[in-house]
Amino acid sequence: MLSSAWSHSPSEVARLISDAWVADAENDILSLSVLRFAPSWPSDLQATALTIAARSQLEPLRIDFWLDSIAAVDQRFAIDLLLAFLEKARLDASAEATELQAKAALERPQEGDPPVEWYLKNNVGRPIEALLKGEGNWPTANSLAELQPEKFALALATWFAAVCNDLAAVLGDNSPPLGFPLKYQFRLGSSDYERQLSNSESLLDALLTAIRALGQNHPDSLLRFAAEVSSAETAPVQRLVAMALTLIPEAAASTAHQFLLSDPRRFHLGNSADPTSTTQLLVSACAPHWTPEQLEGYIAAVNAYSPTKPSGFIPSGGARSWQRVIRRTRVNLLRALPSHLRLGVTDKDVLAPTNPASTRRDGPTGGFIGSPMSRQQMTRASVSAIVNAFKKVPDTAGWDHPRHHMLGGNVQLSREFASLALKHSERVLEVLAHLEPSFGQRAAGYALAELAKSADPDAVQASLCSLLDRGFCDGEFRGSVASTVNALANREVRVTEHVLEVMRSWVPSQHPAGDSIMEERRAGGDEAESFLLSEDGEHLRIAQGDYLILAAIVDARLASKEPDKAVAVLMDYLSASKDGATWQSMCPQLARLLDGGIEGSVELVQGVLEIEALDGTAAAAALHVQAAQHGAHDAVVANLPRWGQSSKPLTRQGFGEVAALIAIVRPEAAYAAEWFSRIVERDEATTERAGAAASAAHIAWHHREHQTRATDALLRLLQRNEAAVWRRVFRLFAHVESLKGMPEAGRLIEEMAARYEHAPLTNERQFVERLPELISAHSGAVAHIAEALVTRLADKLNDPTSLLASSGDMLVDLSITLHRTVGTQAVGLRIFEHLIEMDATQAREALDELDHRIRRSNWPSAPRLPRRGPVARKRVLRAA
Repeated sequence: MLSSAWSHSPSEVARLISDAWVADAENDILSLSVLRFAPSWPSDLQATALTIAARSQLEPLRIDFWLDSIAAVDQRFAIDLLLAFLEKARLDASAEATELQAKAALERPQEGDPPVEWYLKNNVGRPIEALLKGEGNWPTANSLAELQPEKFALALATWFAAVCNDLAAVLGDNSPPLGFPLKYQFRLGSSDYERQLSNSESLLDALLTAIRALGQNHPDSLLRFAAEVSSAETAPVQRLVAMALTLIPEAAASTAHQFLLSDPRRFHLGNSADPTSTTQLLVSACAPHWTPEQLEGYIAAVNAYSPTKPSGFIPSGGARSWQRVIRRTRVNLLRALPSHLRLGVTDKDVLAPTNPASTRRDGPTGGFIGSPMSRQQMTRASVSAIVNAFKKVPDTAGWDHPRHHMLGGNVQLSREFASLALKHSERVLEVLAHLEPSFGQRAAGYALAELAKSADPDAVQASLCSLLDRGFCDGEFRGSVASTVNALANREVRVTEHVLEVMRSWVPSQHPAGDSIMEERRAGGDEAESFLLSEDGEHLRIAQGDYLILAAIVDARLASKEPDKAVAVLMDYLSASKDGATWQSMCPQLARLLDGGIEGSVELVQGVLEIEALDGTAAAAALHVQAAQHGAHDAVVANLPRWGQSSKPLTRQGFGEVAALIAIVRPEAAYAAEWFSRIVERDEATTERAGAAASAAHIAWHHREHQTRATDALLRLLQRNEAAVWRRVFRLFAHVESLKGMPEAGRLIEEMAARYEHAPLTNERQFVERLPELISAHSGAVAHIAEALVTRLADKLNDPTSLLASSGDMLVDLSITLHRTVGTQAVGLRIFEHLIEMDATQAREALDELDHRIRRSNWPSAPRLPRRGPVARKRVLRAA
């Protein structure tokens, strides 16, 4: 009502907001929602809005949404309002960061440097950094930056400087040895590297947009902006000034010269890829417009630049690295001069021609940290050069280069070498013949795994045998050998006995499961249910360890038509190791052996199921079902009852899942039918019944040949009116695309209608969606459920956080269909009237449509700024 009154009583609306709402911060959302429709912004209304903004804690998207309408009326005030919102956010973030700082100080170790985990957990600057993040959150701010660049740039840069000061204070980064504080904190898009990583429509993007607009259309204003902001004491703001001056090199030549030489810390303006990149850009742009005296002064200042190392500061590369950094800084700053302006430069390193291949690139190499030798270089290098590269960066180096922190280690080098296998397999094989176990095991393993996919299998196996004979056998190499054997088996290549026997000798190892852990799950019984055989049931894969070796041996034996030898290997391993994680991952291979009817597989499966560490796992549950499917009932009878006696709810639930599924799909298994009957009858078997319902509803019911028995099972389980069972039945409807032609669905819906007063409130929208399909044959049951559902959902259909909030239209359609069906007309009418009383979504619209009435909306439309984009941006600039 107030939003609509702006058109005829604006002063009254403003007075009501000021007198009735502004005093209470609880009304701020309502006030802002009305204020966005204001047709003008007199000073008293501005004061009201600024008061609200100075105390509000709102999300960026919501702030930008309100600014959109306000800026369409008064752009300059919209900037003032944005700044008020941002200043409140800055103060709150600073206070939160201070609290985190105090908490982190209490958790800091008393002695020594804190571990990396401490720094990750106690990132005290995170609340302040979050102010400037958020891609796509500030489209209106970016439009304002183009429309009012001078006001916007100065206002936001001032706020940005305060944010940087706060961040430097909480991080303790107030006096770095070189340059200003926060050297690499924010990406400002001054280079190609940073532009690739920067956000779009963020606050920083808006600030840069305003600065560029000033550079294009208002150079004098940009110089004033630089003068106002250049006193800041943080690197991000100093970089903004340097970037601004770069936009107008001729007009800013003298200003840039004074800017650089008045504070030597400005020699170190850049990004993490190149610490002087911004300074170099400024010099390259402005130096052609300097006078000879200015050029001479710049060269002299750079040559004389030799800051003293702060006392107590120890460079990461040792004491000598300080002078190397200073030296590199001087060289880079002098090289930034155009070549024809280096007449006064005598430094040989500056005057020497640069090698494009060795020139430092703008951004880390190889993506982030790349291989010390690229694939292209390896194709041209000699075999000895490649081998020497691995000697310099051996396996022990891991991810890090022993000497150069911006180059990758042995992992990257080995991956790059392995990538040669596709087109240069002969060269790779030649290099493998010269690698040694002391430095080339990772490279040899990676390369073999790639070669096995496409290269000559005889050559690959010959190289593998040679490596094994030369002592290659560390843990990572063994994993790569397993991958190699798998790849050969997939190509139906017979793997040599020598390789398989060596692999067999590797297991069991001292750490059979590698880095893996047994999976922990939570049993069903509440809304966050987890089941072993259905929905989120999955097998745990082991990244390393004995599983990789065993699985590769089994695959190779099966590919060679030697399944008996595969069973023999597994039986030997079973007698030596009962490691739960390894056997959990081997369960799919055991199922393959059962499917093939291989001699000894039943005894093997029975032995594996006796491992108690597998109780309650998805893999073992599936293996029990597979055993029953293939007639290995003794293995199931001997082991599954142990699950039902477990103290762990998930294991007992798994017992219910497996027992019910076997009883349904194998009706001849009398033991399973007896187990299921006991699950239904025992009062304390609530968890087991949840599992049984999951198997019946989510697995068996969806197979037509098992649907009748699955329905019988669900009807028996529903007798106890337990919420977990009801939820499984409701979820059944979400997994069925259509119920037409399914008589068992009718049996189920009739029983559900008879017991619906005991059902929990469901959030399954698909359940409501399926009800109309059953009206023709079961209208009475559907009507009963629909009426009870609407009665119980009175407070949910208009709750936007409820999953059923979007079900209002379906319930309206259902009520109309029931009203048109013989025998349920009265129920359909009652449901529709109830929906009208609740003002459910689309209920009144449906009534208007039935009455052929068109209701006119009185809600006003708020003005908006044009959006940014290729077309909209031109329109905005024309409007400016």
